[in-house]
Amino acid sequence: MGSEVAIVETVSDGVLMIELVDETGRNALTVPMREQLLEALHRLDARTDVGAAVLSSRSKNFSVGGDISTMGTQTPAPWRYRLQLTSNVALAIAQNSKPVVAAVEGWAAGGGMSLALLCDTIVAAENARFKAPFADLGLIGDIGILYTLPQRVGTARARQIMIYGEAISAADAKDWGLVDHLCAPGRAVEEAVRRAAIVAGKAPLAIRSMKAMLSAGLESFLAREREVQEWLANTEDHVEGQRAFMEKRPPAFKGK
Repeated sequence: MGSEVAIVETVSDGVLMIELVDETGRNALTVPMREQLLEALHRLDARTDVGAAVLSSRSKNFSVGGDISTMGTQTPAPWRYRLQLTSNVALAIAQNSKPVVAAVEGWAAGGGMSLALLCDTIVAAENARFKAPFADLGLIGDIGILYTLPQRVGTARARQIMIYGEAISAADAKDWGLVDHLCAPGRAVEEAVRRAAIVAGKAPLAIRSMKAMLSAGLESFLAREREVQEWLANTEDHVEGQRAFMEKRPPAFKGK
């Protein structure tokens, strides 16, 4: 089956399901996965028969983030394409005319956590876990996480989450404001659909306008994100971080 995005329309309450489907159960955000997700989000934005969407996973994890196996080997052109694609996905969620509710089961790590944070509401199972280990790879957080995370948890808390890259339990995530609603394991999609159905009935022009105002400044932020990430992608530290991850050993960074 491979990595793909499956779009399944729900029959009730004007809610569209967008499921990440990956036979490995990891939902790594490969370039094909990002491309198909972007197409799905553009279709969502254009639809008039739905008022909200749920972004979820058919696998055991929401998403473990970027495909680390390819990161240290890419030439500048593929990196730039990947970074621009990443920015486009972020904008397609944050500035979508339809509210998007994330349903998180299992891990939302790295770019997977970034993806969830772009959504208007995050519903997480009580056994979900969050992690932002970007510095372990010699990179900054991407897909807008340095913009969205402080909005949710404040700058001081965001600093600790990003610098240390430690795993966060669902309970802590809820206490910190990272997650909006907790539910029993296996029920995240059900609860997310319920929340999405509520907002789907709200005035669409008002919702669209509020989303646009709340995401003001994101586009210029993402431009800076691409610039810094491209620079870091060409450092020895990034190559070392990627190799260390693949070899399952601690990285030995040199600040180069």
